[in-house]
Amino acid sequence: MPILRVALARVLRDENAPVSFFEEDFRDALLKALNPEVSVERYSRHWRLSQPLHEGAWVTGRLGFLDPTVTSGIDYSEDTRDFVEIEEQHRGGTFSNFAIHIPSQYIIFELKPKPNEILPNSFVNALKAILSKDILARLTAEMVFDSGKLDEWLGSVDKVTQIKIDLRRPNPDFSDRPDSVKQILENTNAAKVRIEARSGDDGLEVQDSDLHEYAEYAEEEGYGSIKATGDRAGKTARFESIRHVPQERIDTDEGEERSSILEKIKQVGQGFIDGRRKN
Repeated sequence: MPILRVALARVLRDENAPVSFFEEDFRDALLKALNPEVSVERYSRHWRLSQPLHEGAWVTGRLGFLDPTVTSGIDYSEDTRDFVEIEEQHRGGTFSNFAIHIPSQYIIFELKPKPNEILPNSFVNALKAILSKDILARLTAEMVFDSGKLDEWLGSVDKVTQIKIDLRRPNPDFSDRPDSVKQILENTNAAKVRIEARSGDDGLEVQDSDLHEYAEYAEEEGYGSIKATGDRAGKTARFESIRHVPQERIDTDEGEERSSILEKIKQVGQGFIDGRRKN
């Protein structure tokens, strides 16, 4: 079963735009700026948009690139009865489906694997370049990062199945540090320590254990990092204390229609948006 990965970003007004530009309806400005006639080149890739489609609260489309490749080869000429060198041009590339939620201005888009890779920053920067071509709309795109706290994430999952906590020694000393941190770092004379815990069937107890003290030291004090995995309504949920772009997996069927894939993208997008509103 093919698996898609999608990520979250935002399309919004350029903060340097005059006040009068904010009076124009965002939907109208967006549909004008998503111009399929515009092409931008970034690192030898020629990025284009499909014709955007507007339905209800959503605008959907595709953003992708063409990557011209010239290859050399050998052919045989019947005219000269000799071997000849030839050049052929191929147009490779790929595209990402996307859905923009007009009320919140969030965009959910596909990520693509190698060899024709589309990462969050390449998608957002290409979209930003295309939007900038419409000087009247004054729209831009920006990355969105998951900056939630561990305690918020712990409250959102049914159970924690794994946690990794990297700790390093504090500067200047261990004054006022939790005893658990002192024992594992100071008493061992370690410069760095990694704590890794995996659960049984019932999940890990993080809140009322030394794991929480370690995590708080890493997160709040800034002397380490945290990665955790849990279960939320039967699906895997992940947390990282280092900022990252929110991403989600979508299960698809072989040969699934584009309209069905876009509906799944919108459903995941709505979940992203609802979760951020709660925070």
